[in-house]
Amino acid sequence: MDALIVDTDTLRAIGIRNLLEEQHALSAQIVTNPATVDGVDDSTIFFVTAEAFASQPYYYVPRRERVVLIGEMAAAPLPVLSPRQTEESLLETLDSILTRLGGHGKAAPNAPLSERERSVLRLIAMGRINKEIASELGISFNTVLTHRRNIMEKLGLRSVPALSMYAVMNGLVSQNEI
Repeated sequence: MDALIVDTDTLRAIGIRNLLEEQHALSAQIVTNPATVDGVDDSTIFFVTAEAFASQPYYYVPRRERVVLIGEMAAAPLPVLSPRQTEESLLETLDSILTRLGGHGKAAPNAPLSERERSVLRLIAMGRINKEIASELGISFNTVLTHRRNIMEKLGLRSVPALSMYAVMNGLVSQNEI
């Protein structure tokens, strides 16, 4: 299987499946219950709704690099396929996502975070404020602000919840630590 579409909206899922099969020659399967997903290999690309994604840690680590969210999300830490796009825009977005994922290969890495940026991001996700982060890491307040700005720029995220979600999905913190 090349793609797995996890969506309770059958009509939308069929549309995505048809696009994948006709435009990209990918074999796609539709699943309406996220808890029933099994038997997939490491090359599978997952198209999931935000609800399905949030309900199943199955999509976090290590599969997060192969997940595409379905829906309307302004600041998502993963690629988003919006069903409200025009046909031309939808096809361009899908082409871009599949190119980035390499079709069947491994996902292209995001701009890598330095070890210090990963430490700062982990503490942000755990709810620490800038002053606490500076104290805990033994760096200045201004350095924390610089790291924070760099992290947001590299990841293309603009909010603490989005950074926290990214940190969980990338294994920097567990859901229990947030």
